[in-house]
Amino acid sequence: MTNRVDRVPDHGTARHPRVVVLGSDTRPGAAPEPKRHTPSRIATPCHPEAAVLFRTVHLVPDEALTERDLRRMGNRELDLLFRSSPAGGIPTGRLPGTTLLFPGSWICGVLARLVHRLVWQGKETEASGRSLKNLIGPLGMRTIRALLSHDRSWVDGDQCVLIDYKTTSRVAHMVRDEIRLVSPGLYLGVVWLWRRRAAWFTLRQQ
Repeated sequence: MTNRVDRVPDHGTARHPRVVVLGSDTRPGAAPEPKRHTPSRIATPCHPEAAVLFRTVHLVPDEALTERDLRRMGNRELDLLFRSSPAGGIPTGRLPGTTLLFPGSWICGVLARLVHRLVWQGKETEASGRSLKNLIGPLGMRTIRALLSHDRSWVDGDQCVLIDYKTTSRVAHMVRDEIRLVSPGLYLGVVWLWRRRAAWFTLRQQ
């Protein structure tokens, strides 16, 4: 049995992917029957003879995702979602953000609200659309500038929107953010710190 993960075609918007397992019938000429599963639960064959069947795992559009949905996902599901999503366009304007610390656990939502109120509220692009600043502290002070562009992700080598601090900030020069569009208006981001994956976050295009 072999598995293959196919990317969702980019049609300008992103939807919540679900995993669909297509199994071939043993009868000659029979059409495959789709069986739907969540990304974290891919079924194994119930019968010994089914083990020889070719199976393909696809990611197909489903309902729109929210920040709450992402907080409930674990690291594996967020990684699969990020890998299967298009880069999307470079977002503009004020972008409310959510940190995803300990994703999939009950404390993720508590920490997200605490961080948003006291530490980090999101990002806001500058007039050129080629750079942004972070909204820091309870008052959302605009500081810590980064450049915006499309680039290849360190996660899988495919396109992403890069938020790059290495030439614009002394305090955050070791940080690299990568985001992809996982639902209409919703970007999932991965934080790299000293070339190591450190955290997940979201940005909302208003």
